[in-house]
Amino acid sequence: MAPSSRTFFITSSAVILVVILIGLTHIPCPFTSDQAFFTIGAQVLHRGGVLYRDYCDVKQPGIFCYYWLAGSLFGFTEVGIYTCECLYEIAFSIVLIFALARYFSSSIVAACLPLFTVAFYYGVAGPWHRAQIESVVGFPFFLMLWFALRAEESRSLSPISLFFSGLFGGIVLFLKLFFLPILMLIWFLTLFHGIHRAYPYKPMLIGRSILCLFCGVALPLLLCLWYFAYHGALNIFLWTTFVWPPRIVTENNHSSLSTLVEGHRWFFGNCASSLALAVVGLSPIATRRLDPLSRNLLLWTICGFVAIQLQVRSWWQFHYVLLFVPLGILAARGVDALWAHVVSQWGRLGQARLSLMLALTLSFLYISPIHTLAYHTIKMTSYLRRYGIPCTRAHLREIERSLSYEYGTIEEEVKFLSDPSSAPGSIYVCGYALYLFLSERREPIPFPGLILAVYVREQRESLLEQLRQSPPEFIFVAPFWQRVIDNRFQSFQLFLNDRYKVYRRSGSGVWYALCHRNETAVR
Repeated sequence: MAPSSRTFFITSSAVILVVILIGLTHIPCPFTSDQAFFTIGAQVLHRGGVLYRDYCDVKQPGIFCYYWLAGSLFGFTEVGIYTCECLYEIAFSIVLIFALARYFSSSIVAACLPLFTVAFYYGVAGPWHRAQIESVVGFPFFLMLWFALRAEESRSLSPISLFFSGLFGGIVLFLKLFFLPILMLIWFLTLFHGIHRAYPYKPMLIGRSILCLFCGVALPLLLCLWYFAYHGALNIFLWTTFVWPPRIVTENNHSSLSTLVEGHRWFFGNCASSLALAVVGLSPIATRRLDPLSRNLLLWTICGFVAIQLQVRSWWQFHYVLLFVPLGILAARGVDALWAHVVSQWGRLGQARLSLMLALTLSFLYISPIHTLAYHTIKMTSYLRRYGIPCTRAHLREIERSLSYEYGTIEEEVKFLSDPSSAPGSIYVCGYALYLFLSERREPIPFPGLILAVYVREQRESLLEQLRQSPPEFIFVAPFWQRVIDNRFQSFQLFLNDRYKVYRRSGSGVWYALCHRNETAVR
């Protein structure tokens, strides 16, 4: 298939336009707690803070750097972050089309790749699943795989392709170190098959290939280490990366099995059609033997699924977004194989009729994400027609309250903080980060209350000591976090009883106000 053909250009242009329109309708959307948490961390970095020293979290730095870049370019708001995501997904769509065009027999199917990956992501992902690590990592993960494929297909394992495969693999690890075994397996098979094809191989070829991969991986990771060493935070970065995660598993309870079951239900319920088409793409109908692209995509899918099951402290639905890219590409290859088979069997019906039949079949298979996208587009169009394009923060909040009941509830909950009679100063939120984000106040210490459940013993002691030294004016405790305090952090409750009084209660939680001189805490 010639990628420069007129049909390919017209179809790919139309598909990119569809992705742009989908992305634009998803820009003025509300955050959930995770996006607010990442944005607050990015704001700390923007003010000159250092991750882990001035803002604590167990995740790798990549997601905070992504939010920092998005916020620096477009603003630390919902529109700013999602504008960056929109451009990111458009760029990914263009790369997908032109990188994999020659792996499809049909130019139309090749041009439609973003519909099976990016558009599918927008159609399935809810507010909670958006702009998470697993949705951001798909682009560099694909580039790592594609450059490894280019190296394997070259005559002697192209060192340039291996270097760039390692480079994008390093970016993947910068986002989530847990994906290292998947990358290593793909690279091992790439080197094994490439060296086997170059038989009789030379030891120099093996050494050169490993060195190129290592140099690519090392570049972003060494830059990361240099950054933390330069700011005097290398020890805390290494402790956060290698010591804290296993201690979370040993010192805290695992997620409940109901969370795992719900994640499976969400994934298999939404991806059943892609899984079925992916099976077709891997079957003898598509190929007599497993080609390198399909092999690597299959490894990404299977190993990624296993990796999700091993994250016993999480098991969240958004982890499965990691599998959307390989499943989408394999599903498109399944459609490509079905199209070739149908044309060879029923070509007498004419390509126009066959194309219509295939389009209707795919529309039926993907009716759920198509319906979601259509409903969201209509709803967003009506909101924009009613409120206009959001140009101010207040205007944006009107649209977000209309889209999210949670926004209205939380804004009402933190409304008293903007009252002139309310004491100014910092607050501490043992609850969803949206309370902090929408209040537009700051926390006084680098230990966010959102992740109170995963702090280990010495972190809890340090957190409490810092709160004693820099007490916030208000502390908010939501019901779930109250149970965490009761079960594993009783000293925090003693601190509240000693230094704070109950200011207000609601169904969302309890607000405590700092007791100043001559005031007595309410017990």
